[in-house]
Amino acid sequence: MQKNTIIENQIKILSLFWTLFFPVAFLTASICLTYHLPLPTCWFFSFTGIPCPTCGIQRALSHLLKGNFKFAFLLNPASVIISFFLILFWFLSIFFLLKPSFFVKISELLKSNPKLTALLKLASVLSFLFLWIWQIFNPNLHS
Repeated sequence: MQKNTIIENQIKILSLFWTLFFPVAFLTASICLTYHLPLPTCWFFSFTGIPCPTCGIQRALSHLLKGNFKFAFLLNPASVIISFFLILFWFLSIFFLLKPSFFVKISELLKSNPKLTALLKLASVLSFLFLWIWQIFNPNLHS
């Protein structure tokens, strides 16, 4: 029981951090993208000439903030997916602050079901590879 209490306290701290960090990060990104402040370029693309899986995500987020979801998705599909999950995680972090034992149950489910964990890992790797191939052949990225 002691171990679950420690995990619950860690979850509360992480959830509190995420609950406070996300709005600040979103506001900062919105200001930078709205006022076209200089943003760092992709070092991987600069070095190799091959786009990385996150190339174009800043411009895609700019289009997302303006409501142009289709072009944002065409620039980088991850922008829409990542934005969705960031918002979802923000709401979950609030939920975990209120009920951290729920997260412990999810963690125990993943530990007790190695096939589910392996499937989630495989889906993550395949999604990453698909996104990278998409980015390499994406005609919208560097136009």
